[in-house]
Amino acid sequence: MTAFLREYVPWVVNNVKFVPVPPTLNKFTVGESLRLGQRVSMLCSVVDGDLPLTLSWFRDGRLLRPGLQGGVSVAQIGNFESVLRIDNLRPEHNANFTCRAENQAGEAAHSQALRVKGQSKSRIFVRHQQHQRSTYSVEMTISVPFFSGGKASHCTRGKKCCTQDPDPPLLQPPKVAF
Repeated sequence: MTAFLREYVPWVVNNVKFVPVPPTLNKFTVGESLRLGQRVSMLCSVVDGDLPLTLSWFRDGRLLRPGLQGGVSVAQIGNFESVLRIDNLRPEHNANFTCRAENQAGEAAHSQALRVKGQSKSRIFVRHQQHQRSTYSVEMTISVPFFSGGKASHCTRGKKCCTQDPDPPLLQPPKVAF
């Protein structure tokens, strides 16, 4: 965490001198074994410091605006917290994320490297559709063989594989170790 103190002007009310307090951040971390498709959030929390405060998030030194950008969302929670959230980790999310808090007395920042490792666990979705010809279709999120009537066939992401058997057997995905 870095902190920077500014030259500030104390103010006086009823002969009492008020000195503004610079922000102090609570350090946040992320896991070291993040995989594709997982979710992650970082909570930037100001534990000390006077209002008004400005909380900002940066990705590799570039300012992130509130809202959703490239799968990364930033939202302010009250006056003292901001959360950065990624709902579907991808390799392009590898970056250094920094939260910075500023007020009239100074600023503080904390950075965290986010590294997506490994591969996602593949999910196979099976959908049965029955029409006049008893057509069954299978949609898969990855390209793997499945077996129908003892024959191996392949489906590619986004494509449908069908059998037109009058009494089709159950379609079974292969056993895949993760």
